[in-house]
Amino acid sequence: METETIQQKSLMKALEETYKGSYLFMKYPELVNGKDKGDTHKYPFAEGGYSDITIVAETLRFLPLAMMSGAGFLMPMQAPEEQVTNLSGMLGKHDSPILLYDNSNAKHYTDLANSLPEKSLHVLHPYDNIAPEVYANDPDLLFMLNDKSNLHLFTDQIPQRQLFSLQDTNFLEDIVKQKAVVLKKTEGSAGDGLKILKSPKDLAKLNGFFSDVSQIIVEDYIEANHNYSIQFLIDKSNEIHYIGFGEQFMTSEGEYEGVVCYLEKEPEHELFTIGQNAAKKVAEMGYHGIVGFDILKDFQGEYYVIDPNIRPTAATPAFLMKDSLMPFFGDAVYLGSTSTKANSTQEVIQKVENKGGMVLCMSNQDNGLYKYFGLVGGIDYQDAISNWEKIEKV
Repeated sequence: METETIQQKSLMKALEETYKGSYLFMKYPELVNGKDKGDTHKYPFAEGGYSDITIVAETLRFLPLAMMSGAGFLMPMQAPEEQVTNLSGMLGKHDSPILLYDNSNAKHYTDLANSLPEKSLHVLHPYDNIAPEVYANDPDLLFMLNDKSNLHLFTDQIPQRQLFSLQDTNFLEDIVKQKAVVLKKTEGSAGDGLKILKSPKDLAKLNGFFSDVSQIIVEDYIEANHNYSIQFLIDKSNEIHYIGFGEQFMTSEGEYEGVVCYLEKEPEHELFTIGQNAAKKVAEMGYHGIVGFDILKDFQGEYYVIDPNIRPTAATPAFLMKDSLMPFFGDAVYLGSTSTKANSTQEVIQKVENKGGMVLCMSNQDNGLYKYFGLVGGIDYQDAISNWEKIEKV
C-alpha cells in the first residue's frame, strides 16, 4: 500500500470528489411499523425494532462523512443542533449544508429527499417512496448489492451456504443435527435478521423469525478468531481507495455491539487483498461510494467474507477522522453506543470526556435520557473494549 500520508491525502481528495455537491440521507427505513413502506413495497429490510431516540442517534453517526466530504446532510430536527457546531469546530469543516427534517413524519423527509437534484442522494438503503432519479446510485443496484444472497458475486472466499425457500422449515432440524449454521435474512445490518443455531434446541429461537420472509440463507457457522470489517471508497472513475479496517465486537448471538477501529495498524496482506478484490467487483457493477465487507479469520488462519456492506457503516467516521482522533486516542479506537441520564448535551459530553472518551453524536428525549455514540482509545483491541465498558458505567 502507499505510505500513510500519501494514502490519507489521496483518500480525502477522492472522498470530496465523490460526495461534494451530493446529499446524505443516512436513516435506515422503518418498515415494521409501516412508516416507510410504500404502496408498492420494493425494498424490504430486516429491522431490530429500534426506538426513535436510537434511530436519530444512528442517523447522526454519518455527519462527519458529510462534513469531511462537503456533502449536504439531511438531519433529524429531533437531534440536539449544538453537536453540529461542536463537530464542525473540531474538524475545521463548515461547508456542509444541513437540511432539517421531522423524523416522526415520513412524508416530510421523503418530500425533502424528492426535492433534491437528480443523482444527488446517497442512502444506506433505498426507500419505496423516493424517486429513482434522485439517487446517486441506482436504487435497484444498491438493493441488489446489499442482498446477502448475492455475496458470491463479489468473492468466492465465503462459507458454504445455500438459499432455501421457506415453504417448509423442517429441513432445518436435519441440518442442525449435523453442524452449526447461521440463518440470515437477505437484507439487514448490525446482526438484525440473523440467528446462530449450534444444536437442535436452538430452533426454539426461531419463533416468528420467518414471518416476513419467503427465503433464508443457511450458512456454515465459522468459529472466528477475528471478526474484521474493512472499507474502501470507489470514486467516480472506479478507482479503489483504502479507508480502514477494524475488529467487530459481537454478542454470542451475532448481534453487533461495537467496533475497534485501527487508525495506524495495517491489515494483513490477505485480508486487504480479499477486500480490495471484492470492491473492484462492486465497482464493475456501476456503484460509486463507500463499500465494506465483514470478513472472519478462523483459528486455522483461513478468511471468509460473510457480509457485504455497500454503504458507509458505523466505523466509517472514525476512519475518516483519523488525523483528529490519533492525538487523543492512538491506534485502537472503540466506537460503541449507550444511554445515560443528563440535564444537557454538555453534561453528557463532560461525563464521557472525564472517562477519557469522546461523544461522536447523540439524541435525547424529554425525560432527560440521552442516547449517544462515543469513542475511546486503547493500546489494543481488548484494552479499548475495557475502556469503553468504563464509559458505559457513567
